[in-house]
Amino acid sequence: MKAKEFYTLFDQFIFAPRFKSSDIREWFKENTKGKGVYVVFSKKFEPLYIGSSIDLKRRLPAHRHKGQRKLEGHFDDVVFIGIKYVEGDTLTVEKEYIRKLSPELNKYRYGGLKVNEG
Repeated sequence: MKAKEFYTLFDQFIFAPRFKSSDIREWFKENTKGKGVYVVFSKKFEPLYIGSSIDLKRRLPAHRHKGQRKLEGHFDDVVFIGIKYVEGDTLTVEKEYIRKLSPELNKYRYGGLKVNEG
């Protein structure tokens, strides 16, 4: 993927090494929009996980809570989070990003297509 194409996938970025909740909360003090898709990136600039929420401010730090740890074991590898704000259905955009970016930790299926099968 070319840098220009990558850049257009996101509206904003959160610099959050090790997925520290304090970095995420601090970022949201100035960025109040809340509905959209997020992509968590590793130190190698590879997508680890893609999710969506109607309240990103609450959802992103929740990944650190017990029972919500889809990123468990990968926190130390996280560098930044890409944010794409969505006006309509976030799930449709999330599916599109999962198919396009093939993140390591998204294991569920959409439309019979397993994420890492192409």
